[in-house]
Amino acid sequence: MVRSDRPVQAPPRVVGTTVVAVSGRFGDRYTVHGLDPATGGRRWEFEPHSHRLRVLAGDEETVFVATAPPDDVDVPESATETFYALASTDGSIRWSVDLDGGRDAVVADGTVYVAGTKRIVAIETDGTRVWSRDVDTYQSETLVRAGDTLAFVSEPERRQPRVHGVDAATGEGRWTFDGWRAFTTRTHDGRLFVGGERLARLDPSSGTSVWTVDSPVARLLPGFGDNRWVDEWRTALSDAPVVDGTLYVGGLDAAAVSVDDGTVEWRHDPGLTLVSPVAAVRDNLLLHGSVDAEDRGRHLVCLDTATGEERWTFAGRFRLTEPVADAERAYLAESRNGLLALEV
Repeated sequence: MVRSDRPVQAPPRVVGTTVVAVSGRFGDRYTVHGLDPATGGRRWEFEPHSHRLRVLAGDEETVFVATAPPDDVDVPESATETFYALASTDGSIRWSVDLDGGRDAVVADGTVYVAGTKRIVAIETDGTRVWSRDVDTYQSETLVRAGDTLAFVSEPERRQPRVHGVDAATGEGRWTFDGWRAFTTRTHDGRLFVGGERLARLDPSSGTSVWTVDSPVARLLPGFGDNRWVDEWRTALSDAPVVDGTLYVGGLDAAAVSVDDGTVEWRHDPGLTLVSPVAAVRDNLLLHGSVDAEDRGRHLVCLDTATGEERWTFAGRFRLTEPVADAERAYLAESRNGLLALEV
């Protein structure tokens, strides 16, 4: 474990050969740390003159970081923030641009797409702006690219989410999917999946359904009007692993679904109120789970990917972030305690 004297603010990321994490207390300046994945030793730190920092994305060589004011909930969208491209090896600044908010980012084919609440911006990985598109209340952790389509969810009316597809090269609109409430997205090998009241695979170019099934993701909807579960249901599908043609999804239980035809291969009830499959390491599937609203995110469960049988469980003293994994370990943070590396 790598202990921190300040809370870890988000799940760590593996960027190239570096584990990247953000620490800081609300109202203070945050710090981005670059760590050795084998030892946890600090390689570099990045602390600009800004209160809050988010690591939004990364490729093999670059960590993309956005700044934010102390409390970005009440800050107008016109407030200027900075988007940095850092070298993953030493944390040096490669370039930076000013943006009107940055919540998520996706990197593909030499372009980084940055989504804020009211706008999506495409920037070449050398810092050149390509296009900008206004959106109506972008929903966090739904920005994905499938083929030459960039997809995301907006919520122009409360609890009425809609999935949109735009041309990744120009930002021009292609389609809107609003047949039923879909609030979370996932892409893999050019395929596009959406989850909500159902689970569906969509054709990225047209937004039409390839297949649709009753979804474990939909079983989160009893808490749809309950703000205690907002974080969980919005990210229910975005981190879902896909291994050997199987998509692993969560909700009140976990399920394995064929990406080709939507066949449900197995289901597993881990005895938790809410679970989200977040990583697959060899033949192990990791679930991040909660017992109830008072015991949120303290549990990690490991299942056999082929059968859904439970192998082990881990319960933290405090809330756990979602893990990221390499070939041997899962890296995660325990709030108020520090970073963990678990053998998987």
